Amino acid sequence: MSTAPGRADPRRFADYTATEREALAAAVAGFTRLFHDEFGLAVFLTWGTLLGAVREGDFIAHDSDVDLAYLSAADSDHAVIEEHELIVRVLAGRGLAVRPASRGQMHVDVGAGADAPAAFDLDIWTSWVRAGRFYHYPDIQGELPASAVIPPVPGRLAGAEVLLPARPEAVLEQFYGPDWRTPDPDYGWYPRYHSEDVFEFLRAPRAAGAVPRRPRRAPGLAVEEHGRYFQVAGAALTEPQRLNATAVLILELCDGTRGAADIVLAVQHCYGLGDAPEVAVLDFLAHAAATGLVEEAAPQR
Repeated sequence: MSTAPGRADPRRFADYTATEREALAAAVAGFTRLFHDEFGLAVFLTWGTLLGAVREGDFIAHDSDVDLAYLSAADSDHAVIEEHELIVRVLAGRGLAVRPASRGQMHVDVGAGADAPAAFDLDIWTSWVRAGRFYHYPDIQGELPASAVIPPVPGRLAGAEVLLPARPEAVLEQFYGPDWRTPDPDYGWYPRYHSEDVFEFLRAPRAAGAVPRRPRRAPGLAVEEHGRYFQVAGAALTEPQRLNATAVLILELCDGTRGAADIVLAVQHCYGLGDAPEVAVLDFLAHAAATGLVEEAAPQR
């Protein structure tokens, strides 16, 4: 779905040979067996990897990482965290480079070797079913019934047998909208905002100083609307950014006079939310600071 940190220039799947893609798909199938044998958990394709398998039977050419989701067996928030930590320890014990991005997502750098002849970036996401509803960190918060996923069904990816959600079309529409069948090389993912975030307990603590105290929009940014998204370019950016309307609103609120807490409350007011969307707004501000969209405003005198 997104490039894992640590790979500055990832290979796109268009650059893999057919033999490499087949080897990569076989390694993905191996991870499915590993989770079944080690943890007794089902693992299925998700995000862009699921999209490629359903739409094209292969990896998406412009994608650069593999997305899998495991269906948690835990029946409480605390048990989900303990299960996640166990998975990280076991994978690391097998010599894999595991980097938890949060308690709901981990990155795995899979180097070329006997088990994976083609190196690749792997994102593993946490999902579960409770009270007949499906939850998939960080975007599906019970909107789908359990029957959309359970039981996972066999599918094919670049010649390898893998597992898919029971109704992959329903999951893909939840992720990408009704136009998911139409390829979009410029698709930019950003988590949706929820007034009641059931995934709050999974989010990793934010590094100190990652969010500017008084963020200010970087000078010289050009914002152009492209359908449902906005393309942002400018000399200060590490690369052009594709934002949704809420992210653009937050960017406009970054005028150097407001603190991060003020921006959170402004977004709550604009959308009429019952709860302040603190996690989502601060996540975006941290992202905006890292990519050059915003900077720290000079102290007022």
